[in-house]
Amino acid sequence: MPVTVGLPSAGGAEMLLKNQSCRFAGPSGKDFAEVVILTESLVIFDYSGTLNLEMAVFARPDSLLRHLKTSGLFALGLKNNALFWKIINSTWQEGSTTGVGYKKIMLANLQRLFPDQAQPGKPQLVKAVADFAEAYFSKAEIDARWRPLLKMLSGNNVVQVVIATDHYAEATGAISKHLKTWHIHASGLPAVRKGEIFIANSADIGFHKERYPFWETVKNILKEKYARVILIDDFGTNEQQADAYAQEYLIDSRRRKTLDLLERVFAAPVKCFSFAAQDQAIAELILQTTGSITRLLAGEKSTK
Repeated sequence: MPVTVGLPSAGGAEMLLKNQSCRFAGPSGKDFAEVVILTESLVIFDYSGTLNLEMAVFARPDSLLRHLKTSGLFALGLKNNALFWKIINSTWQEGSTTGVGYKKIMLANLQRLFPDQAQPGKPQLVKAVADFAEAYFSKAEIDARWRPLLKMLSGNNVVQVVIATDHYAEATGAISKHLKTWHIHASGLPAVRKGEIFIANSADIGFHKERYPFWETVKNILKEKYARVILIDDFGTNEQQADAYAQEYLIDSRRRKTLDLLERVFAAPVKCFSFAAQDQAIAELILQTTGSITRLLAGEKSTK
């Protein structure tokens, strides 16, 4: 069965996504054009802040403080958001470019800050960190409004989808597990499987997305040439302001570097869709982006 997605286009058009074809039907159901994807394309989705927005919501000040309390970390000494962000920002390089993982990094830093809670026979800190991390990664799901587009693209043999993210090691499994509930297959290093969505996580690759070795690794894994590259990314715009990743000067720099690297590594033109959700409803932005990507990928022809 095709999946119907309302598009914000003239005439209240609807888009039917089915296998490799996308049909744009007018309100009467009589005037339509069918488009088929013909050009080999690499479609790269950013994860945090684009496909997934719930982790950023988790990190909002009121939500973050609530989770610090319910996990038990607040009672053990982590009593304010500022201290939490100090830990995250100071350990981000290690956490996002190694396989150490979120839980181990948090635990090591809290044991250093609160040595009394780290004594043998006091398992409360270990449990509190585990509960907090579990709550955080439970928000790893992709917004359901992306599902029709991801489903259509993942089943298309001329399109390779990459979900690229600067994240902790646990994110790869969390993303794959969620996509599996949609019957979409995805894999990351070291067991990337041909024909599946490739989850390119900086923690697995060892470099951030703004570094040449990140994209060189992606290219070497895929072993294909593409006529064009399409990137959908917020570049950090949708992250919480307390997160150092969201600093404005870093966002601009990250965008320039990423686009330059993609053109150099893949030797193909790059079309970028900046997914900035600050001044627009998420549902509307996802639908607009879905429509724009589909039209870009497909060559329209009349079937009257």
